Order: sequence, then structure tokens, then C-alpha cells
Amino acid sequence: MKLKICGVRNQEMLDFCEESGVDYVGFNFVPSSKRRIDVGSELLNQEFSGKKVALFMNQSLEDVQGVLENFKPDVLQFHGDEDLEFLQKVKSFFDGEIWKAVKIDEDFNVSELEGLKDMVDVFLFDAKTPGAGKVISDSGALNDAIEFCKENNLKFAIAGGINAENIAEFAKNYPAAEFLDTASGVEDDKEFSEEGATSLLTDLRNND
Repeated sequence: MKLKICGVRNQEMLDFCEESGVDYVGFNFVPSSKRRIDVGSELLNQEFSGKKVALFMNQSLEDVQGVLENFKPDVLQFHGDEDLEFLQKVKSFFDGEIWKAVKIDEDFNVSELEGLKDMVDVFLFDAKTPGAGKVISDSGALNDAIEFCKENNLKFAIAGGINAENIAEFAKNYPAAEFLDTASGVEDDKEFSEEGATSLLTDLRNND
């Protein structure tokens, strides 16, 4: 199963992802995020064998366009309340993939996916508080979301509290997922942990 490591913000993290064959690296441009990377960072334009993902949340089209003036990602990932009209406008100036994160909790309704399915390449199902290391608590809602994707031939991925202790279980339980996504799962006290990341990758690949 493929893996995305999100919140890449230093050379050590990028080198690890490249050398370990990580499939996707996420660069976070959300101003309030502790994992935010500056648009002027030299990391953004370094060579990487997988795909580069730019992450936004409830930001303006001008913010997205400003990042794209300096960075050429393969994917744009939106983590906020971006609607169909917003994504259509993004698609008018970006020809890569668009991923949309969807919070899965007691308030989730599959109609959220119905309204966006024609503009989204991958739905990323995440916990109520993205990036906080919490797993999705409502497994029933998650199963509903996955079934909707299967019925409509849509790609989906899973995030939310994935770490070395549980990644094998996630891979076993959700084999149809396009990839698994982690940020806090490769950190120790909010800093990148190569030991933790190596353990996570080992457990994932042992399950393949």
C-alpha cells in the first residue's frame, strides 16, 4: 500500500522520504499550522521520485495561486470547507490532481461527497481534528464513506492518527485505500523521528 508523509519541512524529512521510497510528500501551506513551510523554501523544488502535494485549508484562490507561482506540485489537497465552485475555479488554472479531505465524525453525511465527486481525484477521510494524531472515531460513518466511493468508482485514502503501532491494522482493514496518510505518526515531541518513520514503513511493508 502507498504512503504519504505530510508536513515535510526540513531536509532530513525529505531525504528520508526519497531514500525510503515514500510515495507522496505533503507540504503544508496553512498559516496556522505548526507544520507550515514557507513558500520560499528550497525544499519545494528539490527532486523527489514520488509526487509532491501542496496542502491548503480555507485559503483564498489568491493564496493558492501565490504558492503555485513558486512551487509546481503534482497535487493540491484541500482540508477545509472548500466547495464545488471553489474547486472548479482551482481546476481552471491547475491541471494536476485535486484531493479533498473530509472529516469523518458523527455529523458526516455522504451527501458531502456527492456534491464534490466530479471535481475530486481522491477523497481523504480524516479525523475530526486533522493533524492532531487522533484516529477516526466513527467507524460506521467511515464505512459509509468508503462504500459510497466503491459504488461510484471513486478513489479514497485514510488519515487520522496513523502510526507505527497501528498502520498494519489500517492497511489490513482498508485494502482498497489508495494510500495511508500520516504526519504525527512520524514525529516525536512534534519533531521528525527517523526511527519512528522507519518503524512505520517497516510495519506497512510487512503487511503488503
